[in-house]
Amino acid sequence: MQIRLKTKNPYEDLEYAKKYLKDFLDSSNSKVETNRPRGLIILVNILKDQIDNIAKSDIYKDYNKNMDSLEYDIRITTELIEDTVNDYIYEETKELNVVSIRLRKQMTVIFHIKHCKYSMYIIFYRLYVQACIKAYCRPDKKTL
Repeated sequence: MQIRLKTKNPYEDLEYAKKYLKDFLDSSNSKVETNRPRGLIILVNILKDQIDNIAKSDIYKDYNKNMDSLEYDIRITTELIEDTVNDYIYEETKELNVVSIRLRKQMTVIFHIKHCKYSMYIIFYRLYVQACIKAYCRPDKKTL
């Protein structure tokens, strides 16, 4: 699943990202799984505040200050968001791999148990048939 930014308006994009991250929070099962989405929401809020500071400033007077803010605040926050998302994807992929390995092991055990069960059915069926054949095919003492 990929996040696609809908507009060129950073405020709408940030709201869209927050909505998407809140969906991750809602789908998390444990407190540990909610740490990264919560951290990302905090970083998105920080980024929004940084954009607000530039938007409220005077374009001509505060040009150098805005450029420094863009370079040191917004780009660093954006990189932190990107690194956190990459870590989140890595950890989720690792967890999925662990679950996949566990499922494969369980399926192997189930296959072996099922195989043993059918083998036991075949053995018991053969013993039952042999016992029936011996019981019905035994010569009668009266006829001899």
